Amino acid sequence: MSAEVAVVIAGFGQMGHAMQSLLRGRAALQIWEISPEQPELPDGIRRAAPQADFLFICVPTLAHAAVLTPMVHLLRAEAATLSIAKGLDDAGRCAAEILLTALRTRPWGVLGGPMIANELVAGKSGYAELGTLDGTLMGRVRRLFPDRLVLEPNRNPQAVSWCGVLKNVYAPLVGICDGLGWGDNARGHIVMAAMRETQTILVRFAGTGADALGDAGLADFVTTVTSPSSHHYALGRRLALGDIANLECEGVHSLRIMRDQGRLPGSDCPLFALSLHIVQDPHAVPSRLHDWLLG
Repeated sequence: MSAEVAVVIAGFGQMGHAMQSLLRGRAALQIWEISPEQPELPDGIRRAAPQADFLFICVPTLAHAAVLTPMVHLLRAEAATLSIAKGLDDAGRCAAEILLTALRTRPWGVLGGPMIANELVAGKSGYAELGTLDGTLMGRVRRLFPDRLVLEPNRNPQAVSWCGVLKNVYAPLVGICDGLGWGDNARGHIVMAAMRETQTILVRFAGTGADALGDAGLADFVTTVTSPSSHHYALGRRLALGDIANLECEGVHSLRIMRDQGRLPGSDCPLFALSLHIVQDPHAVPSRLHDWLLG
């Protein structure tokens, strides 16, 4: 793709650096190092936005409004916005719901799948589903990433987003299992049950459960619970040791928001109910998980 393609990357944490690595030499990049301490739109980004072909949102879902509010009126109608977030905002909206509200019929999409940032920076491949309602966006994004990011289309962006939300809800349970040395059999059983519940929840929140078995669902979940760099898996290992300090992360925030809003699955999702204790009574989670494994 020509270097004339203009891309604004909002957020320069791990995923922002990963996107920079993938796009370097393929696009003219403008980096917005947005942070809670500096949320204002820099003058350079304000000048670059009207010429941008893509806006990549590489900040947590909580910060999407801080990116979109000043940017949406600066972007051209044909500029595409892509999010890589895997959580909920304070209103309980996933990234797809936020983008739909802010952008309506403009081109937008969400990326979900095995995309460990440090592997992308190291030159390894990533795999993702592009959830979008725009029939032309898939071709545009594939031309932007001709290699190293293997893409599949998904016409249900809400399902892609919710897979990311739920992946981070269930991943700590596998970390607890491994941290307490319960073995591969127990881990496999937890993964199976988490995927079964993900299917059930997706039917309720996104209309179909089939996406639980794709790159945004099963593949990303397995990657998370087998990667040493996964924060949510590491959180579970800390819970196994009784360490409940600094539990804040996207998965815990999503649990808290879903609890507070009463947006919870039913009694047929016992692992989700168990995960909810990470918010309510984290010390009890390992013993409750052990009891669940014993039936």
